Amino acid sequence: DGRLYAAEAQHNFTVPALLGTHVIWGGQFRSDVVSSKRVWLTDRETGEDLSLQQYGGYVQTETDLTRLFRVVLAARYDKHEDYDAQFSPKAALLFRPTEEQTLRVSYNRAFKSPTTLQNHFNITDFIPGIAVMGNRMGFTIRDAQGAAIGSVPALELEENTTWELGYKGVLGNRLFVDA
Repeated sequence: DGRLYAAEAQHNFTVPALLGTHVIWGGQFRSDVVSSKRVWLTDRETGEDLSLQQYGGYVQTETDLTRLFRVVLAARYDKHEDYDAQFSPKAALLFRPTEEQTLRVSYNRAFKSPTTLQNHFNITDFIPGIAVMGNRMGFTIRDAQGAAIGSVPALELEENTTWELGYKGVLGNRLFVDA
């Protein structure tokens, strides 16, 4: 059983005094309330439905430096209840020699948090003596006598940092290319 509550607000405006910079900013909130009816998630241990909150805020600016060059700058802040806050910056420089041709170079850092199932799955006796568990906190592997024989570290956020070169344009008035 699950319920999802989400809200987003976004606003944009232009700052003529800063070369006509266009600014987009906003925020998001999400609340998930999940229950396995006390069967296969950590709600079987706590006796309460899982309740997880996430929120984030972002801002992006686009500025025409000259007729040929545009710069895009962005930043995002996210906080997931199970993980530390994350900051994701982005920067891009676009070169537009004609109305139909654009070359870009960009930098971007982003992340993805593990899913609720990856974090909170919990069947301690899936097959007698074997457990299948989510890994939000990490865990110790024990043999049949209870002696520790290994450990698994807690799941971490997946991070992705990229540099990109791109082209978008119409070639020969017939072929659209976006690479």
